Amino acid sequence: MVTAQHPSQVPDPGQQPNLDPAPGTSGGGMIRSEEQLQVDTATYATERVRVGKHVITEEKTITVSVRREVFTLERVPVTDSDAPSDGRALDAGSSQTEYEMVLHEEQIVVQKAVVPVERVTLIKDVVTAQQDVTDKVRAERIETGTTSANDSTHPRDQKP
Repeated sequence: MVTAQHPSQVPDPGQQPNLDPAPGTSGGGMIRSEEQLQVDTATYATERVRVGKHVITEEKTITVSVRREVFTLERVPVTDSDAPSDGRALDAGSSQTEYEMVLHEEQIVVQKAVVPVERVTLIKDVVTAQQDVTDKVRAERIETGTTSANDSTHPRDQKP
């Protein structure tokens, strides 16, 4: 915030100065005045920050390996050493007519768990920057001059 003295507080440079002697001095004198910049700062609210959370839904794809058992029917010719010698191969009661095998497979089981992943906090920092302040100020200047004693304009010196 820039504050300069109000122009009415500084005598107008064109105004006739007070030449009365200052107390305790032997001669006339004057006071020279000038404006000075007085700079200060003020704090104002510039923005409000809120932190909130909400739930979004997004689609996630994960590739999972799944195993399953398969069967293969393998046919191998029988050799003479594997065949029964008494001819019972075609007898319905003498050999097993069915064979059963249980096959298994993995199935995907999906579960969801809420897991904390991060903590979010607001931190307020103060950043200081330099800024230039420019304004016009007025100052009185004192001039000196001499006149000869013959150039007096005092009324008593005037000729009628």
